Amino acid sequence: MRKLAYLVAPSAAVLALIACQDDAPGNGGGFSLDGGPIGFDASSPPTDATFPDAPASDAEPDAPVVPAVSVTVLDAKSGKAGVRVVFHDAAGEVIDTKLTGADGKAVHTGVTPAMASALLESEGRRRIYTWTGVEDGDDLRVRAEGGDAPLGDYLVTLPTLYENAGMYRVSGPCGNVFVYGTGASLPLYEGCARAQNPVLVTARTFSGTPLAHAFKKASPISADAGTASVVVGAWAPPSPLTVSVAGLPAQVSFNPTLLEISGGVGIDNPTASIEGSSVVFQTAAGFADAHQASISVRDGGSFASQRTLTRRFAPAATATLDYATLLPLVTGASVDPTTPRRPVVSWEGSTASTDGGLVQFSFGGPDNLDYEWTFVVAPGTNSATAPAMPVEAEAFLPVDDDETFFGVPRVLFVEADVLPAYAAFRGQSVATFGGDLHAGFSAPAFPANGTYRTTGFFLVPL
Repeated sequence: MRKLAYLVAPSAAVLALIACQDDAPGNGGGFSLDGGPIGFDASSPPTDATFPDAPASDAEPDAPVVPAVSVTVLDAKSGKAGVRVVFHDAAGEVIDTKLTGADGKAVHTGVTPAMASALLESEGRRRIYTWTGVEDGDDLRVRAEGGDAPLGDYLVTLPTLYENAGMYRVSGPCGNVFVYGTGASLPLYEGCARAQNPVLVTARTFSGTPLAHAFKKASPISADAGTASVVVGAWAPPSPLTVSVAGLPAQVSFNPTLLEISGGVGIDNPTASIEGSSVVFQTAAGFADAHQASISVRDGGSFASQRTLTRRFAPAATATLDYATLLPLVTGASVDPTTPRRPVVSWEGSTASTDGGLVQFSFGGPDNLDYEWTFVVAPGTNSATAPAMPVEAEAFLPVDDDETFFGVPRVLFVEADVLPAYAAFRGQSVATFGGDLHAGFSAPAFPANGTYRTTGFFLVPL
C-alpha cells in the first residue's frame, strides 16, 4: 500500500528577512514582462478593429487561422528560456513537447490540446503545473522558480526621528524591518520586487500604535543588484479606515487584513483594531492607489476549510464586506496513488459558483528534492487525473514503488467579479496566486478594483 503523508510544501521561496523582521506583504508572487505582478485581464480586444475612414483594402483575404495554445514562463523581467512544456489530449496522452524560447513561450499549433503542463526546476525544487480544460487561443502563464534570487537592496533614510516614537516599521515589496534610528536596509528579491517599488515607513510606539507615516513611491532598484538610496518624504498623521463586516454571526471569529497598494505593490497594514464586527486600520494618507481589505474564516482543526472575502477599492474612510457572500466550504481532499505516475487528486465541496481552482500536492521523487504537482481546474469539478509525461520528464515524476509518499492536497477555488469565466482564470491564475498554496492563505494584491472570494482546504501546521 502506498503511503499517504501529511506533507505541506514550503511557501513561495522569498528569503526570510532577518533582524527584527515581521510578516511579508501580500504581493501576489506573479510577474509580467516589466517585473510587475500579472493581473487578471477580464477584457479582450475587438476582433474587427478598424478606423471608420480607412480605405478598403485590395489585399488578398487572410489565410485561415491555425489553432494555437501557448505556455509562457516568466522570471522577474523577461521570459524564461529552456523550460519543458508538454501538451496533452483529453485522455492525458502526450501530443507535443517543446522547450520555451527566449521570450519564455512554447507554442503548440494544430489540434487543440485539452491539457498543458510546464516543468519548472530550481535548486532543490521540481514543480509540475498542469492546466486542464485548455482551449484554442489560451496563453497560460506561470512564474519561473528561483524567486529568491537577490536584486540588491534599498538603503532607506527617514526624514527625522518622530517625537515619542519607540520604533519604525520600514516596509517594501519583499517584507518589513524594524529599526530604531533614521536608516534601514531593505533586501530585494526576484520573487517580489519590481523595477520600481514603493517604500512606506510607520513611526510606532513600542506597543505598536502608529503615530505617523512617511513614504516614497516608485523607487528604482539598482541596475547591478547593488544598493539603491531611498529618502522618504515628510511625516504625516495616520488616516483611519473602518472596514465593517455585515451579517457576521455571533461567536464567529475572523482574521482581518489590509493591503495598501501603490504602483501595483501591496504593503500590509498590521494596525487592525477590532471593534465587534468592525475593524479600524490606520492608513498612510496619500500613499495608496487602492486599498484591499480582506477577512478570512477558518472551519476545522488540523485539516481546515478556509474562506476569504476581499474587496479592492479606491482609498476611502469606510468599506463593507458581506459575510453572507462567502463561498461554500471545501471540506476535504485526497490523492489516489494507485497509478503513481498518474495519480488522481480529488476534493469535496461545491465549487460551481467559482471561476476555477488550484489543487496542489507534494510527493516523493527519485531523490531528496522537493517535489510538487499543481493542477488548474474548472469550476464545478471534484477530481483531476495527472496526464502522461514524455521520457524527458522522468526526473519530475513520483517514484513508481510502494514507498512513495503523497501529501494531502491543498485546494483553492476563486470567484472574482472582474473575471468573466474559467478561461480568464485559467490563463492567469498560477502567475497571480503564486506557486505554493498553504494554510493561512491571504489574498495577493489584485490588479483591479472589485470583489474576490476564495474557498480552500489546507493542512494546518502544528
